[in-house]
Amino acid sequence: MREHEEDLLAKTFQTFGAELFEAGQLQGEEFSEQHLGELWEAIKETYKAGWSYSDLFSVKLSHKARQSLHELAALSYPSMHGKTGYWAQKIKAEAKLRLAKKISDLSGSMTLENQTSRLEEIRQLTTLLEAPVISEKKLDQTERVINFINSLQCEPDFIPTHSPALNELIDGLHKGRLYVLAARTSMGKTAVALNLSWGLKGRAKVAFYSLEMIENEIIARLMSLETGLAHSRIKPRADQDTNEVLSRKFLPVMAEAGLEIVYNRQGFTMAELRSHALQLKAEGKLEVLVIDQLDKIKTSGRLANASPYDILTKHSTQLKQLALELEVPILLLHQINREGNDEPQLVHLKGSGQIEQDADLVFILHRKQDPDQKEIELIFSVAKNRHGKTGKIFFRWQGDLMRIGEPASTGFRPKPFNPADSVATYFSPAGTAF
Repeated sequence: MREHEEDLLAKTFQTFGAELFEAGQLQGEEFSEQHLGELWEAIKETYKAGWSYSDLFSVKLSHKARQSLHELAALSYPSMHGKTGYWAQKIKAEAKLRLAKKISDLSGSMTLENQTSRLEEIRQLTTLLEAPVISEKKLDQTERVINFINSLQCEPDFIPTHSPALNELIDGLHKGRLYVLAARTSMGKTAVALNLSWGLKGRAKVAFYSLEMIENEIIARLMSLETGLAHSRIKPRADQDTNEVLSRKFLPVMAEAGLEIVYNRQGFTMAELRSHALQLKAEGKLEVLVIDQLDKIKTSGRLANASPYDILTKHSTQLKQLALELEVPILLLHQINREGNDEPQLVHLKGSGQIEQDADLVFILHRKQDPDQKEIELIFSVAKNRHGKTGKIFFRWQGDLMRIGEPASTGFRPKPFNPADSVATYFSPAGTAF
């Protein structure tokens, strides 16, 4: 319980009091720790435009409250990364249990001599018990603008990828958003998704749900990506040098990477996938969710006999809801229709138009070799971006290493682009991998 209370206070300090308008009816008496409730009441007492936690240093506080103020103000992030409403509801729920027990104890100890004082105390506790969590205070426009300006000083609520060129176009992976990575068969969707996932190692907890490729195949690709060993060398009865390199260069990194490969030979239904992801989230092991791929999710219940169109429609909507529920970005791999050899577009997404509707952002992959067959250009097109720009990035694909090379300049070609531009213009000879 104390963790929720500390998170609420820490986030209030970071957002310059903005949390107060979402949980303003929460009372200090409802905190399980008296010194934390004391801080909450001090915030409400001192709040004004341009408020900062430093204003609390002018308030008379107990030694324990002042000590907690210093500790909580120093936190970079609240430990649970939750929402204000969630914390307030948890604090309120616990307070109701304590208050209900206290009211029961007061009623049980009532006598003719103390009846008047007991009834008044019960009345006060009942009022507190019934108080709403969410403040009904209406903010005027100036207050709303002040809160917005304050929120701009907070840390961004997204996870940058390891690619500067991609970050320039999309910032990073935002919590609660559904990202669709689409391509035709054998274009490298899984490899690209692994590059993105591995690029977050040590910075974000990634769960990679492989519904198509077995765990050892995924690990072999990561080994090649990390160590620079050709993928063809990582196989049964590998030579001693290969084993030594993998043990020395890959194993220690994998142990600290924060990447969890989730593979189940029987596959996952949507309900099973959701349940497993919620468990990872509760254990603190999930900040980015990758699913390879949409049409491999098993059906169950009434969907068991539904058409492929209806199945994809339902699963797409459920995954968007899951991203919001988990408050993590979901990267979903999906097929592009096979027709034609031209560069695919949004209209070629396989199955259901609902996928395009649900997705916050759609990446479309397309590969093109140069005339001399020496280098493969990987066209990474942001075909839909509900919250920002669209455009194309031209990466260099190193197939033997399962690795994507960064463009020579950390930019992207916005549409329209000149298809006559050579690959060499956009890639450095060595390339920087991510």
